[in-house]
Order: sequence, then C-alpha cells, then structure tokens
Amino acid sequence: ASLGKCAKLKELILWGNQLNGPIPDELGQCGELEELELEDNQLTGGVPAGFGKCTKLKRLVLYKNQLEGPIPDELGQCGELEALELNENKLTGGVPAGLGKCAKLKELILWGNQLIGPIPDELGQCSELEALELNENKLTGCVPMSLGMCAKLQRLLLYTNQLSGSIPNELGQCGELEELELNENKLTGGVPASLGKCTKLQTLKLHANQLNGPIPDELGQCGELEALELNLNQLTGGVPASLGKCTKLTELRMSNNQLEGAVPFAELAALADLTFLGFEGNEGLTITAHGAQELKKALPDAELVLPKEVAG
Repeated sequence: ASLGKCAKLKELILWGNQLNGPIPDELGQCGELEELELEDNQLTGGVPAGFGKCTKLKRLVLYKNQLEGPIPDELGQCGELEALELNENKLTGGVPAGLGKCAKLKELILWGNQLIGPIPDELGQCSELEALELNENKLTGCVPMSLGMCAKLQRLLLYTNQLSGSIPNELGQCGELEELELNENKLTGGVPASLGKCTKLQTLKLHANQLNGPIPDELGQCGELEALELNLNQLTGGVPASLGKCTKLTELRMSNNQLEGAVPFAELAALADLTFLGFEGNEGLTITAHGAQELKKALPDAELVLPKEVAG
C-alpha cells in the first residue's frame, strides 16, 4: 500500500508472479501513473474505484487473477485510457456505460468473467476502439447498432453469452474488421448482407444461434475470409456460388440448417486451402455423384462432410 506515496510513479509492472491479496486502494493516489500491469498473479478482492483518479492512466492490465465484484464506473474518468484488460477473473455486475467516455480506448478486453446485463450503447463513442472482447460472460440484450461507428474496430468477440435480437446492419461500416465472432448466443434474424463490405474480414463465426433467411451472396466479396461458420442455425435458401471467390477459406461450416438446392461444387472446388467443408443436417441440400467426386478430387486433403448424393 505504501506505493501510493510514490507520487511520481509512472509504471508499475509486477505481472507473472505469485502475488496475492487485494490491490491497494492507495495506488489511486499515484496521479502520474500511466501503466499498471498486475496480470497473471493470484490477486483477490475488487478493482479499486480509486483508479478513476489516475487521469493519466493509459494501460490497466489485471487479467488472470481472482478479482471479483463490479468493474468501477469511475474508470470512465480515465480519459487517457487506451487498454483495459480485466479478462479471466471473477468479475460480476455490468459493463460500465461510463467507459464510453474513454475516447482514446483501443482495447477493451473483459472476456471470461461473470458479467451480466446489456452491452452499453455508449461504447460506440469509443472511436479509437480496435478490440472489443466480451465473450464468455452472461451478457444479455442486443448487439448495439452504435458499434458500427467504431470505424477502426478489428476484433469484435461476443460469443458464448445470452445475446438476443438481430445482428446490426451497421457492423458493415466497420471496414477494418478482421474477426467477428457472435456464436453461441440467441441471435435471430438474418445474416446481414452489409458484412460483404468488410473486405478485411478473416473470421466470421455466427454458429449456434437462431439465425434464419438466406446466406448473402455478398459474403463472396470478403476475399480475406479464412473461416466461415454458420452451422447450427435455421438458415434457408441455397449455398452461394459466390463463396468460390473466397480463395483463402480453410473452414466452411454450414451443417444443421435448412439449406436446400444443389451444392455449387464447381465453385467450391476452387477453394484449394480448404481443410473442412461441412453440409450435413440440411435435408433439402443435395450434390450429384459427379459433383461429390469432383470435390474429392480437387480437395484431397480436406475433410468433406457432404449432403446426400443424387443422380446426375
């Protein structure tokens, strides 16, 4: 606690030790503090509200401890904050709306806690945000439309929560987006065609929701896409031939939907990097025996789980 008397302290880096006990409230008296990294220890207790007085704080990194209690609203007073990493603790309560005031925030990493309640709309005010990782909590409510204003967002990971409602079309405005993982929620509605504008997208995981409607042809515009996982939904219509343009695809998972029609085998055969292709559990989806043979020939190293074969 005596470190709180170090009025000129700028960096306190103690990560990767075996420290235990609470984080001293007195550290909030270090008015010049810019970096506090206590991750990967055995710290207990709460995140001190006094950190809100550290108005020059840029990095607060406390992940992989045993911290509990709420995330203090006072952290929204840290106007210089660029990285807040509190993942892999036992934190409860909600995501503070006050964090929307942290205009310089680039990384908000809160995954692997026990957080509840909605994702605050105010996070859309964090125009510098590059990574928002709230996965593996108990969050409810919708995916905020306001996140479409985070034009620099590269990673949006919200999987394994209890989110509902539709996927906002506005996410198509996130032109820097590389990873979008919303799987294992209760999302409804369709897959937004606007995601085709996210031309840097590498990972799109929407599996294990309640999505319906067709798979948009526009996804074929995502030329950097490596993993597309739409399985375990209620999607209808056909498999877009345009996906054959996603030549970097390694995983294409569409099993257990309500897809129908013929698999566009000629286009999919061009996906030379594929390691897994899954279509099982779609009663109306078919492939000709010739098509199946052509896929196996073109993709000899891939695991192919194909729909029922028909003559032709």
